[in-house]
Amino acid sequence: MRAFTLARSCARRRRGEPVVVERAGRPQVVIVSVDAYEKMKAAQQQMDWQEALAQVIQVGSRIKARRGDQPLTPPEDIVSQVREERDAQFDDLR
Repeated sequence: MRAFTLARSCARRRRGEPVVVERAGRPQVVIVSVDAYEKMKAAQQQMDWQEALAQVIQVGSRIKARRGDQPLTPPEDIVSQVREERDAQFDDLR
């Protein structure tokens, strides 16, 4: 087994090879290039986005089941109502 040196690990990282740092023969950490790290972060964010979408779809299905055949209020009607309520609150402040 070769001794761990920072210079050797940096050279391996530049070639795209991850470096596993061990203690007592057990892996402790992995050193990877910034490019590889950014790719891992992007993949995690993509997975997070897909999980969030799946949850939104699940919640939407539950809402639909609870409302039966009743359609949802159009978003523009909700926005209009919120604006009217906000304007009324501002009028009360004057």
